[in-house]
Amino acid sequence: MYLPTRDFIRGVGTYEDYLTIADTWMQQTKENQYLIHGHRNIEASPIDEADRVFNLEGRVEFGGKLRIVELTKDLKWNYIYLDSIKPILNIEEDQRFNEFPILEKLRADRFVQEKDLGNDVSSFNFTR
Repeated sequence: MYLPTRDFIRGVGTYEDYLTIADTWMQQTKENQYLIHGHRNIEASPIDEADRVFNLEGRVEFGGKLRIVELTKDLKWNYIYLDSIKPILNIEEDQRFNEFPILEKLRADRFVQEKDLGNDVSSFNFTR
């Protein structure tokens, strides 16, 4: 299955099509291929939308929960729901994001571009 780059960047269809996209994924992909997406969840679907489709949209910006899926070493899926991002980062007030090793890796990757938004906030995106 080949997909154009624009589909990876902008997605396929409209927000209303997300259940159809999940059904199509299940029908046209292999048993070991998974779809993990966010942003599209107008019908408040659960995180495990289908056997191999995971919906991370939990409306965290409107007081919902942050949804995370984790694939463990024994190939099991864990679902994690958080009320906010702070428990993940566990940042003390005087710490800065520059101290996190993952950020060093992102900044060193030639396929990742950082945009400094000020106040110790950055946006990381893939380059073309």
